[in-house]
Formats: sequence, C-alpha cells, structure tokens
Amino acid sequence: MLSPLSVMTSKKADHKYLEKVKSLSDALVKAQAPIRILDALKWPEEVKSNFFKKKCKSQPQITKEIYLDNLSFDIDEKSDEFIFLERKIDKELGQFNTVGQMLKRMCHEYGIVL
Repeated sequence: MLSPLSVMTSKKADHKYLEKVKSLSDALVKAQAPIRILDALKWPEEVKSNFFKKKCKSQPQITKEIYLDNLSFDIDEKSDEFIFLERKIDKELGQFNTVGQMLKRMCHEYGIVL
C-alpha cells in the first residue's frame, strides 16, 4: 500500500514530466511554424506571368536560389534548431522514452523536409 507521501511525490513527478513534455512539444511546434512547403514552392510573380505569357509551352528557368529567396527562414539555422531540440529531448526525457522518441522522430522528419 502506498503512503500518502509517496502518492504526493508521484503526483509531483508526473506533473513535472508532463510539464517537460508540454514544453518540448511547444518548442517543436514553434520551430516548425515557419515551414510552409506549398508557399516555398510557389513561383515568384514574374516567373509565373512569363510562363503564362508563353502559353505554358516552355518550362520557366527556376533555380535553387529562387526557392531559397522565397523562404522566411535560413535553412541551416532551422536545421540546427531541430538538432538542438532532439538533443534537448534526450537530455530531459531520456533516450529511450517513448514520447521523446516520437518528438525526436518529428524533429528528424522536419530536418528531411528542410
């Protein structure tokens, strides 16, 4: 039988754990917020209008730079942010924590998207 003190300690531990999970989850949501795949793939207005002026018969000259200029964030910085968050998840929840593994997998997937 559990003593009232051990039940109280257990509830505090559960609350601290949930606070950690919430904090890490919030950090993940904040980190991924500027990543908008469809917006990143949109052609600039000039490219789009030239494409339609040519009656869609020739592919526009699209470069990597055109897509990079369309982003509202730096890819390397954002990638580093997800790597840092993965390490923080390991540190706070442990390497083998199931929720932590799920959060780390999401960080990794956003890294792939970048």
